[in-house]
This record gives sequence, C-alpha cells and structure tokens, in this order.
Amino acid sequence: MKLAAAMKWAKTPQGQKTIRKTADFAKDHEREIKAVGRVAIGTAKNMADNFKEAAKRFKEELRDDEEEEGKRDDGQNKPS
Repeated sequence: MKLAAAMKWAKTPQGQKTIRKTADFAKDHEREIKAVGRVAIGTAKNMADNFKEAAKRFKEELRDDEEEEGKRDDGQNKPS
C-alpha cells in the first residue's frame, strides 16, 4: 500500500521535482555523502568493539565473583 502511494506520488509534478532535486544534490555532494558514510560506519564499528570488550570484562568479573563466593562458601561449610 505504501509502495503504491509512493509510486503515485513519484509521478506527480511535485514528486518529480523532489526526485530531481535529490538526485542533483547527491551528484553535487557525493564526496561529502561518502565521507559521512565512512564516519558513520567507523563509529558503529568502534561502538560494537566497545560493547564486545565491555561484555567480555563483565563475564570475567562475574566469573571472578563466582570463584570468590565459592571459596567463601567452602570455608563456611567445613565443620570446625
């Protein structure tokens, strides 16, 4: 339904004018658009790497906490 409406709009004079302006803008600013894309991809990659590292550290901390609790429990459960 939305695609059909978009196709109808694209055939209207306003739609054709908008499409033409957008295409001209893209041609004129192609280098800037590519640069913005590279920055966005680089930022997303850095964020993903940071999340992976944070998850890794979190898992290690949980493992360390479990080991410490296990040692404490072992000492408490032994008869005196």
